[in-house]
Amino acid sequence: MSFMNGGERRESGRCFVDTNLFVHAHDRTAGRKREVARILISPLRETLVPFT
Repeated sequence: MSFMNGGERRESGRCFVDTNLFVHAHDRTAGRKREVARILISPLRETLVPFT
């Protein structure tokens, strides 16, 4: 995952994801929020590592 920091693009193995994104992504009544949340978290699905 990459992020911008002062115009500089960096690669990082970690990122912060607000839990509301996951809530909205699964809430069928959330409408547009659900659509946007699903788009935002879709790249994360490939990189998520479960906590053990």
